Amino acid sequence: AVNVIQNYGGDITIKDTTVTGSKAEHLGGGIYNFDGDLIITGSTKIRDNMGSDLYLDADQTVTLQNLTADAAIGVTMAAAGKISTNTEYTEKI
Repeated sequence: AVNVIQNYGGDITIKDTTVTGSKAEHLGGGIYNFDGDLIITGSTKIRDNMGSDLYLDADQTVTLQNLTADAAIGVTMAAAGKISTNTEYTEKI
C-alpha cells in the first residue's frame, strides 16, 4: 500500500499539487489525514486514486482555501469530519 502523504500530527499545506494514480488497500490512496491540520490551496488535484483520494480520519478538518477553478479533490470521511471552504468552491466537494 502506498500513500503519497500521511499526516500523523503535523500541519501540512498542499499548494498547486497533483496526486493521481496512487493506491492503497486501506485508508487513502492519495492523502491520509489521521491527525493535524491540513490546508489545500491553489490548483491542487487529488483525484483518481485507488482506495480513496483524500481520507479524513474521525474528527479531522481539511481547509480548502483560494482554490482555482481547475482544482478537484475527492474526499472520504471516516466519521464526522469538517470541511471548511471558500463559499464559491463548496460545490467542488
